[in-house]
Amino acid sequence: STFFIVAILPPLHKIIFTQYYFSRWEKWAINAFLVTLSAWLGVFPLLAFYFQEVNLMGIIATLLVAPLVTILIFLGFGVILVYPFSQLAANLVGKLSEKLSWFTLALIDRLAAKDYLLFQVGPPALFCLGLYYLAALVFFSWLEGKARDVKVISLPG
Repeated sequence: STFFIVAILPPLHKIIFTQYYFSRWEKWAINAFLVTLSAWLGVFPLLAFYFQEVNLMGIIATLLVAPLVTILIFLGFGVILVYPFSQLAANLVGKLSEKLSWFTLALIDRLAAKDYLLFQVGPPALFCLGLYYLAALVFFSWLEGKARDVKVISLPG
């Protein structure tokens, strides 16, 4: 999945973000979706091969849970940084982190229970897996060429 993220994101960023204007929040949302989709495209044939199922809820769950986990990481660092100065403040940040952790786990449990986006599939042949990843490499090359041809649009003023 990391390879797909590294291969797809730079050309897509150039194509999307140089041709259209987006606010900071729109860029963040589009980027989160692109990272999630890129990672999912990288692993979905392997999920089909090893588990004989493909779950589209993973894309939605990642978009909802990843920002919460990021906040939890920052809260954890906050506890470490604040503790030497104020144990009370560190305790409050820790309690907030605990509540957000429980909320995140409850959200994950609810999303995992939704199986209407879960599809049972037969295991693809190894040849098909190789063909998929070969086609992906060809697509990445084409996308990189397309990104080189993009003209940067400047905003007036």
